[in-house]
Amino acid sequence: MGALHAKAERTTDDLLAAVKRLSPAELGDFQRRFAAWRRKMNGADFVPPADMDEATLLAQIREYSSLPGPDQRRFKPLAA
Repeated sequence: MGALHAKAERTTDDLLAAVKRLSPAELGDFQRRFAAWRRKMNGADFVPPADMDEATLLAQIREYSSLPGPDQRRFKPLAA
């Protein structure tokens, strides 16, 4: 008999709730792994979908090209 695989739909709220339940060590590990994934998605390995419109692509580039809030605020005067 074959295995039955059900895909569970997760919302952003579900994911955030799961992250909030992590221990400090697990949270640190998650943050490192998520940051590595974002860097990979931001790099040469990322290929935008062919049907993505230019405005969406530019918005995504802006989102992934910025630092976390406090770091971005420190960076702006330095880059000016």
